[in-house]
Amino acid sequence: MSTPDREVDVRRTFGFDSPFAVRGYSRTSEHVPQIDTAYRFDPDTTLAILAGFSFGRNVLLQGYHGTGKTSHIEQVAARLNWPCVRINLDGHVSRIDLIGKDAIVIRDGKQVTEFVEGMLPWALTRNVALVLDEYDAGRPDVMFVFQRVLESDGALTLIDQSRVLRRHPAFRMFATANTVGLGDATGLYQGTQLLNQGQLDRWDIVATLNYLQAPTEIAATESAPAQTEGEAPRGRGPYGICATPRGEVWYCSLAASFVAQIDLKTGESRIAEPPTKGQGARRVWSDSHGRIWVSEWNSGQVSLHDPRARGASQWRAWKLPGDSPRTYAVYVDDKDMVWLSDFGANAVLRFDPHSERFDSWTHPREAASVRQILGRPGEVWLPESGTEHIALMRTA
Repeated sequence: MSTPDREVDVRRTFGFDSPFAVRGYSRTSEHVPQIDTAYRFDPDTTLAILAGFSFGRNVLLQGYHGTGKTSHIEQVAARLNWPCVRINLDGHVSRIDLIGKDAIVIRDGKQVTEFVEGMLPWALTRNVALVLDEYDAGRPDVMFVFQRVLESDGALTLIDQSRVLRRHPAFRMFATANTVGLGDATGLYQGTQLLNQGQLDRWDIVATLNYLQAPTEIAATESAPAQTEGEAPRGRGPYGICATPRGEVWYCSLAASFVAQIDLKTGESRIAEPPTKGQGARRVWSDSHGRIWVSEWNSGQVSLHDPRARGASQWRAWKLPGDSPRTYAVYVDDKDMVWLSDFGANAVLRFDPHSERFDSWTHPREAASVRQILGRPGEVWLPESGTEHIALMRTA
């Protein structure tokens, strides 16, 4: 089914009236997001998104972090049964990732070279809503790839293939950004780029989404499953979380650079201060002894906190090898080996706490971006958020 086949009751689905008709699909499919029944829709933002779906307009949502820009698009798509695919435009995304490349494949038992299309031509020729997340963080030279696609007829010329791809009638384009393409004037969003004004003009609708008002946020919380809450100290920033074999719960704050244990009765946090200031604790994991391993994004270290030790022996830290390591994920396997992902080296590392030695394996694919690691006895699983792969390393 390539085009929408049913009319959507906007009042019943989203809780307000629409001045225009909205159509969606009667059946779900592989790339349709899962519905969050507790989600609360902002009427103005939702109407902007619905206009994009209904009239084929390009929609850019701007707002602070955590306001729900991307989830707003995904939840509208979920209720329209519209396939939706998201691309995070970090600094590692290249033109080849978006357009495609020549690759060696096996055909009839022989190696042949053929063009493997990237996400942009794949989505352009299908009934897909393509969401460009962190639009203002993309590399300026790469962003021009979208210039022609954003025009009304939306064609894409594949120069290497001497082909012109036409926009599918149900292809839609959305983007989210913290800034409006003028750079970061607040100091909150380092790494964002100045965007070309000619490209910004190609976005038909630009909408701003702010944080929910307190009554709306309370109502959304009350409609969710019952939960015990504790306020994180030092404001926003809780990131990674884990449980120890004894059932203790620990988390870390990326923004505030600390780890903490949660009092399961009161919900209060007991902070354990890492010795490296501003280290950017990103993930935590417990070993079999209940010691907490911490991946430090800013410092490029992995650190160890032993809650039962005293004094200076509570903390140890090791710098990852390489010139500019960026430690993201951490996982401790059944043999108490510590596994880490390094965005700086595009690698996965194993750290032996006894020998204090690192072993490193570079990912075969560029910008694998492993943000979480999990495993089973003899196996380590690595989901590559920057590609379409999940890698498995066998250790047994």
